[in-house]
Amino acid sequence: MKKVAFVLGLVAPILAFAQIQITSSDIPSDTGTKWWMDYNSSVTVNVGTAGASKIWDFTSQAVGNDSGLNTIIDKNNAPFKDSLPAANYVLITKNYPAGDSNCTYSKLVSDSFNLMGETIDTMGSGLQLIRLAPPIYTKLPITYGNQWAANSNGQFKVIMGGFPVTIAVNMKTHCQIDGYGQVKIPYGNFDCLRLLEYDTLIFSAMGMMDTMATIAYKFWAKNYGIVATVTSADGETNPNFTTGNLNRMTQFHTAIEERTSPKQKIVNLYPNPFRNNIDIKYSLANSGNVSLKIYDITGNLVRTLVDNSQSVGNHNMLWNGNNTNGTKVPAGIYFYELKTPTDKLMNKIILLK
Repeated sequence: MKKVAFVLGLVAPILAFAQIQITSSDIPSDTGTKWWMDYNSSVTVNVGTAGASKIWDFTSQAVGNDSGLNTIIDKNNAPFKDSLPAANYVLITKNYPAGDSNCTYSKLVSDSFNLMGETIDTMGSGLQLIRLAPPIYTKLPITYGNQWAANSNGQFKVIMGGFPVTIAVNMKTHCQIDGYGQVKIPYGNFDCLRLLEYDTLIFSAMGMMDTMATIAYKFWAKNYGIVATVTSADGETNPNFTTGNLNRMTQFHTAIEERTSPKQKIVNLYPNPFRNNIDIKYSLANSGNVSLKIYDITGNLVRTLVDNSQSVGNHNMLWNGNNTNGTKVPAGIYFYELKTPTDKLMNKIILLK
């Protein structure tokens, strides 16, 4: 069967890239903006090199086993808006297939982007409020050559099942925008700035102490924010590490696209997860050739549902969990890939036993 790498298309090599600068107005902040990220843990990565006009390629890794849907919400609808009144940027993330969700509270101003706190709902265990002090800090504007550092003390105040737990923390961070160029991910290729971040957290509670130290590369693209992150294992000291955790953006919709008429979008996947049939609905703003295919988690083609010309408007297709030969495939994680004349979408489908 055919294998795909989930790449939007071949792009001719580019020898030089213009430097970009990301200001506070270049970070998506409109209520309703949403994007998907997939997550790979402990995969082989090539973090590349620092400098000008670089290319960082993260297309070879398989689609991650976990993904998260991020949505910017109105801070007045956030569950702990009164506890973190200074926050003006609230993001809710729903993680699949784990089922947990979390809300992050940040303050976005002209010279910085600060993560201030977080709420977590873990598989029915109840909401926990985690207050971060000191906040996680990003200096703005993000410009090639910028660097900053922080060394401060604070507390994690955690509410678990109604009982508060206080954990003292010392946070040391050193950040440097060490490169610019293009990052390649399955969703596309983006002009970006690379942020190299060293983080050390020292926790202490009830007479016990623990330390976590990681190295991360964050790839910032104008008008998209962070489109990819590579994080080392705890305790890594080599910035050229070859095994790490990888997050990549797989879809992005602005608030304007959600409120008006996007080029095309999946309007519904129901039910998902499913056992017998899943109904995949989508709309087209332009007529033309359309392909809708199902792949397994390794990139093998499972089934082609559509491969022909379709007209403008709403369409829907059923997938019954069978492969091209008519055999029921095993329970697990699968992906649809929708290609239209103007765009490409890919997302996760979960088949139950």
